[in-house]
Amino acid sequence: MKKLSVILIIAALVSLLAVAVSAAPSEPVITLQPQNYVVPEGGDVRYTVRVYSESPITAVTWYLIYNGQTYNISEYEGTPEWEQYAGNYWGGFHQNDSSEYEYFFSGIRSGLDGAMIYCVLEDGHYSVTSEAALIQVSGTAEPPVITGIVTSMEVYVGEPLQLYCAANSPYGYDLEYIWYETPNGDLPLIKAILTDDAMTDTLTVDTTLAGVSYYICRVSDSNGGMVYSSAVKVLVIEKEPDGEPPRITTEVLPDATVGEYYGFGLKYTGEDVSFTLYLNPGEPNELAMSGITVLDTGFLMGIPENPGTYTFAVCASNAFGEGYAVLKLTVNEPVKDEDLEGVSPWAKDEVKAAISAGLVPEELRKNYTSPVKRGEVAKLFMNLLEKASGKTVSTILMEKGIFTDVDDKPFTDTDDTDVICANALGIIKGTGDNKFSPDGLLKRAHITAIINRIAGVMGHDTTGYGHNFTDITANYAWVDSELGWSVANGIIKGVGGNKFNPGGDLTLEQTILIVYRAYNVLK
Repeated sequence: MKKLSVILIIAALVSLLAVAVSAAPSEPVITLQPQNYVVPEGGDVRYTVRVYSESPITAVTWYLIYNGQTYNISEYEGTPEWEQYAGNYWGGFHQNDSSEYEYFFSGIRSGLDGAMIYCVLEDGHYSVTSEAALIQVSGTAEPPVITGIVTSMEVYVGEPLQLYCAANSPYGYDLEYIWYETPNGDLPLIKAILTDDAMTDTLTVDTTLAGVSYYICRVSDSNGGMVYSSAVKVLVIEKEPDGEPPRITTEVLPDATVGEYYGFGLKYTGEDVSFTLYLNPGEPNELAMSGITVLDTGFLMGIPENPGTYTFAVCASNAFGEGYAVLKLTVNEPVKDEDLEGVSPWAKDEVKAAISAGLVPEELRKNYTSPVKRGEVAKLFMNLLEKASGKTVSTILMEKGIFTDVDDKPFTDTDDTDVICANALGIIKGTGDNKFSPDGLLKRAHITAIINRIAGVMGHDTTGYGHNFTDITANYAWVDSELGWSVANGIIKGVGGNKFNPGGDLTLEQTILIVYRAYNVLK
């Protein structure tokens, strides 16, 4: 009987042991990527371990084998030999909701070429070592260069928003773009965005919910180069249900002239808006010094007495908040006789008025009866666009999602900023073979088309206008639809007998008159 009890006890222990063995978790399975990845010197590289484990991971340790010595690069002290080659920053990271563990080098140097990296994971039962990845750094190629990306954007819920990353490859390699989202702007915590346009240089941001998001664009080239942009902070704001604070949209003011009446209404958004000057204690009222006052309606008026450039701040307010704008007003001396030297008698009044309004740059106040050149047209019409819209060309480009870098010249025969911006906006085109021909001439038809495009950029509907000219031949058929609006508004006229003379030249003074008339229609 005693022997049987012992046997039963042994059997029970064996059974319990069998249960314990069968309940033990299986060993984690891990993979390390990338393997044998070549990164250019100065580029960024991310090593990722993916783990499949039945138990929570309790410890993650990364190791670097460098010059025959193994370093714990998760918890290192002092200044190890490899640190000088690790780049701008580095370290191991983990997203709590992910089964991936990562180690990141940003700006890696060629001194780490040939080193090995691996990871050891522990889950309380097992310690598992990943494969070792060979670090290969090429010092013969530069990664792509990001030339432009905004730092922050602010929009209301539901408003469209696109982010654009401008980049180029120093060696002309093909570029690929991937956008990521990160919870706080930290590069190592990025997550890929699963939308179609997240693989292009332009990302459409989801603005359906209020809050702050951060976006980073990774640009890689076909040679293996890679670079990450800085984080773009996007603040999506809930609109007030019944209204919104005003926003002053005027950035550029028309010039004023000493002794001549000046009147201009600020452009703004919002309802029931009242305007006041914003004055810091103890500082002079510069607008008052110019002889101009601002009414509570946002209208600037007065007869200026003192020439100069005056900087002042305006506050627009309503029941929902306030909006501010810092503006500059240039008050010029009366137009001098030498500024009008050579102007035809019939054109003097309007040329003088155009100069007073700041529409004619000083360098164009000569040779009035000479045929107008393409480069001069670009300057005149970009100036018109700013003065009539009240916005800088930079703001207009940004609002239209056009990003142009003056260092990335579209033409080989000019680097003039006005030409580059006019071309980017589709207002003035080149002459072929990457040429703009700044000294070339524009015909009456070309000037009319430019006026029509300026109006379109400013949001005016120029469609549905006809004309009765009989000389728009096949060579100028392209201008037929762009002619009616400017003629209907008295900006440009025919030459008599139902003729427009589309192939005729225009003088500089004639072009200035056209610009001045367009300004009075568009402002």
